[in-house]
Amino acid sequence: THYGIPCRILQADLTSPDCASRIHAATTKAGLDVDILINNAGVCTHGELIDGDAVDALRMIQLNVGSVVELSRLYGKNMKDR
Repeated sequence: THYGIPCRILQADLTSPDCASRIHAATTKAGLDVDILINNAGVCTHGELIDGDAVDALRMIQLNVGSVVELSRLYGKNMKDR
């Protein structure tokens, strides 16, 4: 708690579809109120979509879109309720 601000470290794989709900559950269980959510994870690939691997493309979409939407939805609801 540098500067009196509590800090927690949580390892998570945002390419996993249930990751956002697990992150939200962990912060809720710890009694943490998230006031600012910074979605700063993302990847990109190069080349033609048709030449790439479908699994890699779906993981990229989950990371860049799915987790962002779900984290924003979960924490946004908490922020609105407060």
